[in-house]
Amino acid sequence: MLYPSKKCQRCMPWSVLRRCEIHLLSHMKVQKRLKRNKLTMLKLQYEMFAIEDHESIQSMISRLQVILNSLRSLGSTVSQYEINDKILIILPAKWWAQETVLRTSKDLEVMPLEELVGILTIYEQVIQNDVGSTKGKSLALKSS
Repeated sequence: MLYPSKKCQRCMPWSVLRRCEIHLLSHMKVQKRLKRNKLTMLKLQYEMFAIEDHESIQSMISRLQVILNSLRSLGSTVSQYEINDKILIILPAKWWAQETVLRTSKDLEVMPLEELVGILTIYEQVIQNDVGSTKGKSLALKSS
């Protein structure tokens, strides 16, 4: 309960001050509820996060960073392992070999996000080059 100073007691009747206090406390409860709801929504967005078809690694990471920064601003943290694991889980099937290599050769608990993004970006370029080089080649079949 808030107690007004002697000066305030002379200016305003106690009942008015009490109503202001009740209004302030109710506003604080609403703000707390809104924060909790927003946090729940962001956690759900994080859980449901997936890479879009034909989306680049950089674009996907940018979208993920927005969610992570919003979670941090509301006081919730996600461990480095959870972030790295999430990124590897949502990669398309053509990335499974790279995912396996990263999981076996790197410590995902301490691996910085920038390092993971760098590795994945390089692999993304390799995949794009492979696709580009096979598009130019055609198969000639002999007819008998």
